[in-house]
Amino acid sequence: MLHVIQQFTGINIIMYYGPSIMKDAGFGGDSTRDLLLCMIFLSIVNTIGNLIGLGLSSKRGRRELMLKSTVPMGIALLVLTGAMIVNIASPGYKCKLFPT
Repeated sequence: MLHVIQQFTGINIIMYYGPSIMKDAGFGGDSTRDLLLCMIFLSIVNTIGNLIGLGLSSKRGRRELMLKSTVPMGIALLVLTGAMIVNIASPGYKCKLFPT
């Protein structure tokens, strides 16, 4: 069951195709620098989340951590999907995390 949930989270795809996903979702503008900053931000958040998860899993156990984190993870993926849908529906809209 754990392997199935890990595959559905999609973090590997987000990390691999991150710049394309961020650009399609409207984050980072059009420049490569902005997309790189978005990926650095995403990597930092991923690292912090992994460190927190590592600490919590040794205190509470992997099963409890997995069960309690599945819903917030799903919500985060839905927000990313919503950003992509909004960008497709209105192509002129660009969400900039780092204004220039």
